[in-house]
Amino acid sequence: MHIWDCGGQPVFLDILAAFLTPRTMFLLLFDASSNLEEMYQEKWHHNGKPIMGREQNITHLQLLIQWLQLIHSSLIEKKEHLPLQASPSSNIIPKFPRAMLVGSRKDQITPEEVEGVKSQLQSACDYASFSKIIVDKLLVDNTKAGKGKEEDPGYKKIRENINEFAKSLVVDTPLAWVTFRQVLQKVAEDKPILLYSEVVFIAEQCKIPTEVVPSVLQFYHQLGALLHYANVPSLATTIIVEPQWLINQLRLLLMPDWFGHRPEHLKRFWKWFEERGVVVEGLYQEIWKDCGLEGGPQALVDVLLHFDLATEINECPYDMMSSRGKKYFMPCVLKVKPKSESTENSYPSKKPVREAATLYICFSTGYVPPGFFVRLVAHMSNQEGYTPLLDREVYRNSILFKCRDIDRIIVSESLESISVSFFRVAERNRHNIRFAESCILLQRELVSMCKDVRDWMPCVTVNLAFPCACSQSAPRHFVALKPGISCESNLFCAHDNEYELSPQQRFWLPFPSELPVHSPVEDGSLTETEMKLVAKEIENGLSDVVEEMEMQYTLNKVSSVPSRSREPAYAVISDFVEGEGGTRYELAQLLDNAGFDKLSK
Repeated sequence: MHIWDCGGQPVFLDILAAFLTPRTMFLLLFDASSNLEEMYQEKWHHNGKPIMGREQNITHLQLLIQWLQLIHSSLIEKKEHLPLQASPSSNIIPKFPRAMLVGSRKDQITPEEVEGVKSQLQSACDYASFSKIIVDKLLVDNTKAGKGKEEDPGYKKIRENINEFAKSLVVDTPLAWVTFRQVLQKVAEDKPILLYSEVVFIAEQCKIPTEVVPSVLQFYHQLGALLHYANVPSLATTIIVEPQWLINQLRLLLMPDWFGHRPEHLKRFWKWFEERGVVVEGLYQEIWKDCGLEGGPQALVDVLLHFDLATEINECPYDMMSSRGKKYFMPCVLKVKPKSESTENSYPSKKPVREAATLYICFSTGYVPPGFFVRLVAHMSNQEGYTPLLDREVYRNSILFKCRDIDRIIVSESLESISVSFFRVAERNRHNIRFAESCILLQRELVSMCKDVRDWMPCVTVNLAFPCACSQSAPRHFVALKPGISCESNLFCAHDNEYELSPQQRFWLPFPSELPVHSPVEDGSLTETEMKLVAKEIENGLSDVVEEMEMQYTLNKVSSVPSRSREPAYAVISDFVEGEGGTRYELAQLLDNAGFDKLSK
C-alpha cells in the first residue's frame, strides 16, 4: 500500500488524472469546526507557516462534493462502474475506488454542531450518484490521536476501513516482481527518479527478463506504486519511483509560494501566469531547473500537455512578445469569475452584429465533471482557427476565443453545464463563410472536441442541448441535439412537450437538404435504422436484455415519459448507444448473452 499527500486545492481537481489510479482510497480531509457553507479560501503550510491564497467561488462543502464527483466520473472503470444515473437503492457497487470523508477538530465544536455537520454531509452525499464509493463519513478529535485507550474511536474506524479496503488490492504477483518493487522502494528513499537502464539492471538482479520489464512497469503504474509515462517521449526512459516527487514538482508551479522568493526578473512571468494562465519558458525553466529529469523541465510540461492540462500558444498578447521561447496556456490556474458577474454573454467591447442562441453542453452525471471544462478549453485552444484572447481579464470558468478573425466564442462553466455563446463582431468576412455555416461548423467541432475530452472520463456521456422551460413547476431541463436533426425537425423535451426552435437556435442546425443522405458509422456506432431494427427484434425479450445491460433504472424512467414509453425497447437501445456510449461490438456481446445470438451476428 502506498500513501500520497495530494493537495486538496481546486487546482488539483484538474491535475488528479496525471498521477492517480482507480485502485485508490481517498481520504478527503476537512475542518469540521469551519462553516461548510462559507466560501473556500486556499490555505497551505510551508516550513510550518500558514499561507493564505485566493478565495474561491465555491463553498467548503461544494469542494468536497466536486472531489467525490471527480473520483466517481474519472476513475471508475466502465466495466464495473456504478451507472452515473443509477438510483440510490441500486445494489451495484464498484470495487474501486473508495473514499472516506474525515472531519478534523471535532473537539472544537459542540455535540449539536457535530450532528449538524453529519446531517449536512448526509444530505449532500447519500442520494448522489457517487454515494456508493463512500465508505464512511467521520469526525475526529485531533488532540486524541494515538492516545491509547483515550484515542478518539474515529481513528480506529479509519484504520479498519483502510485495512478492509487493502484486502481488495491484493493481486497475485510473481515473487520476483515483489522483490523488484521492494528494491525500488528502498532506492526511492534517496533517489525518486531512475533511468530506464537503471531499472532494467535492478530487474535483472531480481531475475526478471529484460523483455518483461515494460509489463512490470505498467503493472505497478496501474497500482499507483510508480509512474512511467511510456507515451510521453521525453519521459519514456524515466521512471518516477516516488510519485510524491511529481506532486511536489507540480506544487512549485501551481502554488508559487512553495518556490520561495520571487526574483525580480521573474515577477512579470508570475503575473502573466496567475492573471492570464500563461506559463512562459523562462518561468518553468527556472522553477524546475533542478528537477533532475533527463528531458529537463520540458519533460514536466510534456506531462501537462499529455493530460490536456496545457496547450502551446503561438499567438500571444503584445506585452508577452518580448519573452522568448515557448508559451503555454493553463486555464486550470486562473481565478474563478465572481458570482456577482454573469459567466454568460459577457461580451468584449465590440457589439455583436450576428448572434446565435446559447448552446449548452450537458452531461449524464447532471453536473460538469471536474476537469472536463479545462480540458475542453485546452483542446479548443489547440484547434486551428481558435485563439484564446488573453490580453484582457481571464477567468478559469469563462474564456473568450477568437474564431476566424470576426467570430467570437465565450465558453463558460456552471455547476450543471457548459454554455457556448457564439457571435460575429463585423460584417466583412474574408473567409466568405455565412454566420449560419460558422455555427454549424462550430457545433460539429464541439462534438468532436467533447468526444476527445470524454476519453479521459469513459463513464460520462455528453450532449449538446438547448434549455427548456415548458413548465414553471418543472425543474430546468434540456432538449438534446441528436445526430440527424435539422432546423425544421420536430423536437420534444423530457416532459413530452413539443419544443419550438427560436430563430437564433436554428443557426446551429442545418436545413434538411444539407443533412448527409447516409449517416456515417464511426467507431462501431449504430445508425438510427439499425437501432430500430434491434429494438423490434428484442421487444418480447426486453427484460432479459435490460438485465444484461444493467439498465433497469433507465427502463423505469422511460415508462414515466409518455413519448418514450410507447417504444421502451428502442428507448433502452438508444440510451445504451447515445447515453452510455455503447458500441456495436458491446451491444452484440450483450445480445448474445441475453439469448439473441442470431441477432448479435
